[in-house]
Amino acid sequence: LPLYARDIVGLSETLVAQLDALAEMCAYSSRVFVGGVVDVLRVRKPLLVFAVGAVALSQSGFLFLTTALAISSLRCLQRFFSGFVAVPRDVMVGAVLTPHQRARGYALQRIFKTLGSVVGSAMVFPFLVVGVQPEGFTRCVAVCVIFAVVSFFCVIFLVSEPKHVQAKVKKGSILFGLVKRLPKEYWRLLSIAIFYHLGHFSETFLIFRLVDQGVSQAYVPLCQIAWSLGAAAMVYPIGVLADRYGVRSIIMGVFAIMVAGNICLATPSIALMLTGMCFWGAQTYAAQSLLAAEINREIHENIRGTAFGVLYLVCGLSLVVASLWASYVWEHFGYSVMFGVGGAIGLVSIFLVWMYFPRPREKKESDAAL
Repeated sequence: LPLYARDIVGLSETLVAQLDALAEMCAYSSRVFVGGVVDVLRVRKPLLVFAVGAVALSQSGFLFLTTALAISSLRCLQRFFSGFVAVPRDVMVGAVLTPHQRARGYALQRIFKTLGSVVGSAMVFPFLVVGVQPEGFTRCVAVCVIFAVVSFFCVIFLVSEPKHVQAKVKKGSILFGLVKRLPKEYWRLLSIAIFYHLGHFSETFLIFRLVDQGVSQAYVPLCQIAWSLGAAAMVYPIGVLADRYGVRSIIMGVFAIMVAGNICLATPSIALMLTGMCFWGAQTYAAQSLLAAEINREIHENIRGTAFGVLYLVCGLSLVVASLWASYVWEHFGYSVMFGVGGAIGLVSIFLVWMYFPRPREKKESDAAL
């Protein structure tokens, strides 16, 4: 889609990256609303069914749209509905796992998602061997729609609502009332997540980096495959280590992987660039898994949906800011400076974890129902 927007529609690289960041912001902003709904209604599957169906329906719209405004608008709408998927999914995953399984459980969920991305990216190869063309784009979207519809029916027939039913939220505890109940440990965790995501600019820059280095457009899916394989290979072992030794120490190692990825991407070597993309995928999904596991440890179940929603919202805002500064630096100072700044943010994130990340402790059974 980024190459189609640049080479066929005619948008600039900076505008494509900013539109991609805006679309991701739509996905993250919808999650805070859904988080409150999950906590108040105390059900997850109906929201998940609606969200996956809406994503499948919006995906089909790419078959008929060709203008920059239409494609950008539909992309934002699609990402908005995809944001509805994340909160009920993550709350349901946490509800069926024991405390000592959560980091690896969330990691495994990310791995399955990543393996789907690898297969999907591999299927794009036949449509790109002759370059980015409108006909190839349409056929590619048609294949995506088929898988989206299959996913919709899988959620209906294969996914069950967790048997455990959380306590009822007190009357009047809608979104802002629920946010007020989040503990101080959560806000410390959130501040670290915000700063980390300021260095997590759009993956569109990774695609442009590969193409600008002389790689044929037909092999652009290698970018997605590289960061997906990196995640698939490293995220689950990281989750196992976090369950055994605690999230705090392991997440510092994940941020170190972020630094290594930026260093590799700043080099002119294609082999090192692909290695950097592997690191990029690993640190992205590992950080998401560890933050989700930590929220389950620190936050009472009654407000867990709200906690996920707020996390996704502020991280989405950080991603937009990250893509804005990255596009400016890319355009005026070059890719090497951009990746250098990203690496520096990773180093500072390690220091913030060491100073402010919640210390390991046993969750008290006496947590009162909210």
